[in-house]
Amino acid sequence: MAPLKLLIASLLLLAAIAVPARGEFVVTLRSGYRIVGNAQNITGLDQTAVIAAAQGSDLTTYPVLVVDDGLKRVFVHNRGMVAQVGETEDLLRRIPFRQSVARSTKEIAAVGFQTTATPFNADGRRVVTTLTPGGPIEILQGITEVNSRYVQAQSLQTKNPYNWDSRISLNAVPGEVLNLFFQKQFDPQDLDNRLDVLKLYIDSERFPEARRALQELIRDFPDKPEFQAELQELTQREVRGILSEARTRRSGGQYAFSLGMLQHLIQVPGIARTLRLEAEDLIQESRQQGVKAEGLLQQLRQQIAQLAPAQAARLSAFVDTIQSEMTPDTILRLSDYERLGNEAAIPLENRIALAIGGWLQGGGSGVQNLAIATSLIEVRRLVSTYLADENPVQRSDLLRQLAELEGARPDMLAKLLPLIPPPLPLPSPGADESAADPADEEENQKSAVPGFFELSVETTGGTVQYVVQLPPEYHPLRKYPTILALHPLGLSPDLEIDWWSGIYDPQLGLRAGQAHRRGYVVVAPKWDRPGQGRYEFTQLEHQRVLASLRDAMRRISIDTDRVFLAGHIDGATAAWDIALAHPDLWAGLICIGGAAEKYIQYYSDNAKYLPMYFVTGDMSATSSLQINGTELNRYMKPSFDAMVTLYRGRGDELFYEDINNIFNWMELSSHRRQKPPTEIGVVTMRQGDQFFWWLELVALQDNVIVHPILFDNVERKQRGQIEARINPANTIRITQVPGPGVRILLSPELGLDLANQVTIHLKGRSKTHSVGNSIEFMLEDVRQRADRQHVFWDAVTLP
Repeated sequence: MAPLKLLIASLLLLAAIAVPARGEFVVTLRSGYRIVGNAQNITGLDQTAVIAAAQGSDLTTYPVLVVDDGLKRVFVHNRGMVAQVGETEDLLRRIPFRQSVARSTKEIAAVGFQTTATPFNADGRRVVTTLTPGGPIEILQGITEVNSRYVQAQSLQTKNPYNWDSRISLNAVPGEVLNLFFQKQFDPQDLDNRLDVLKLYIDSERFPEARRALQELIRDFPDKPEFQAELQELTQREVRGILSEARTRRSGGQYAFSLGMLQHLIQVPGIARTLRLEAEDLIQESRQQGVKAEGLLQQLRQQIAQLAPAQAARLSAFVDTIQSEMTPDTILRLSDYERLGNEAAIPLENRIALAIGGWLQGGGSGVQNLAIATSLIEVRRLVSTYLADENPVQRSDLLRQLAELEGARPDMLAKLLPLIPPPLPLPSPGADESAADPADEEENQKSAVPGFFELSVETTGGTVQYVVQLPPEYHPLRKYPTILALHPLGLSPDLEIDWWSGIYDPQLGLRAGQAHRRGYVVVAPKWDRPGQGRYEFTQLEHQRVLASLRDAMRRISIDTDRVFLAGHIDGATAAWDIALAHPDLWAGLICIGGAAEKYIQYYSDNAKYLPMYFVTGDMSATSSLQINGTELNRYMKPSFDAMVTLYRGRGDELFYEDINNIFNWMELSSHRRQKPPTEIGVVTMRQGDQFFWWLELVALQDNVIVHPILFDNVERKQRGQIEARINPANTIRITQVPGPGVRILLSPELGLDLANQVTIHLKGRSKTHSVGNSIEFMLEDVRQRADRQHVFWDAVTLP
């Protein structure tokens, strides 16, 4: 069968998988993530499995569950990921519309990224222009159904018709478009139709449109008093939504924004008493935190005043620092002092030490020696200076000063490092305004966006540019989840900022996107070079991405356990490749339209360490199951955490309508960078892909290296296998490694007792190593890798 016919056939067969609509299923995954739709077990995601499922073949195993909600299909491994499948009622409210749907033998086989569409008009029609090998073609589509989940748009009869059935999330269609369409389709005196529209808006939680529709019903049908009661109930639903939004803002570190919302909310007339009390409780909780912080600081100042004058003066100055750094996030550092700071049975100096030590090393550190706690103040200053200093001579002098301080021990430094502010500064807002060209309106607007920065970092491959958007109320002592987003080729990194954080509204003075709402940092590097035609899988591209992340980590308080690597189209292919090449760096991969090419097809062993979320359209020209199914099928195993979302009748797009699902997935407690594994089993085939958690290859054997430019010309490719394990009794055994030597990094986080000798075995050779008490290696490790949360104490190289 010709490739084009095979692709068309596979799409038709995939459409046949859907179960007839009845009560939908609520599928709960082991992670807690929920999917709703018709559910069916199939054998896999590759072409053979799709055809077999559609033909109803008698198969012995059905490892993959597909959940179809009409808009999209979601694929997960059944035994590995699904916790429960429960049936519920079909709640979709459907409103069909008559259109002259095309009846043609010509199919749209694939839809590329260059496809454009006009807005729907009042007749529910639009023109879609897509590129084909024979040039661009225009297709007239019309809305044939609207329901509380999606809009169905089908191609209409024209002189040159094509068959095409696509689905668009209802939330992706502007309210004014829907209103015009409904007004044109329905008689304004037809109460039943207008009630259908109202209920559809309510079911889909489009409350502004629902309120407008209900107010118009009250105006046009004054003899229906029940509409006033419905309006009151709608008000309560809106209030619940505002309460939920206030909680979201608060959990994202936007305490002032959340408090302002709540204070405004309790002034809303007609709010239910229970909801008002809930809002007042949240306000009171916020105020009590401030009162508690003030009381603890006042008590600490009074206690410090009882010390010798010189010591009291020094510690009082540090309490000023504590006060300036006090937030609802950092107050937890004083948990030991809050519990024991007023215990008369504990000596005064010990109680003060609990406060100072806790602030510098975190709650539960239990520092009760005031001399050590006091020395930690100076240790913090010197360490911050060291990490920011590029001069090796000055760093050596800082090390000599640290060596004289009691608190400069590796165990104490490991606790202190995650709690200090980022060592490098961000540019001052508007710092380059004097150099800006007044005529360059776009650049001037960028510089006026709060929390937006254009930065650069020097690498061996040249200067790399990247942009950053911080969330509202960013504070350098709160750790922020972060999205490292890779743009499609030919487009600006700013596109990723707008997609994740929202387009800046100068009138409101903020962005309204999901990353902004939920308190995420977005970092978007310029990963490509001018004129580049496709992602090239090179070490230089990896370097641009990783260098941008490390530089951002030195300037921004990034939670290194919650860095998600994401990308769109070519950027998604890059993200997929980089995630598998460096699985130790990420909390998860979000791949929107990436293609499984080159190294991706050989690195599936590395994917078992990484949560993965894939989004594409079933008519994608670059990432449909016809193209990626074989590779994605390798992830449908019990030991993998992979979810594939396939939008129906859609091609290569940015899929903004999936963003809420993506954030819900990212916020699962299981989607954090996992602790360094005690057993490593990964593969490599490329120079640069040589570091995995605590094991680094000194070099790669020539027979496993495949250069990306020559990749397709190498007939027989050999994957370099890496197998290593940390055993009990402080022993590390490397059983397989594609190179002459390794470098093993050591940390108590690996379950090693660094107070005793560590023994490493490699290819019949052994080496015993004792970790010293020097902090130089630790500080250099942090300065170079920029990860202050997971610090290595020492390293051993074999042979």
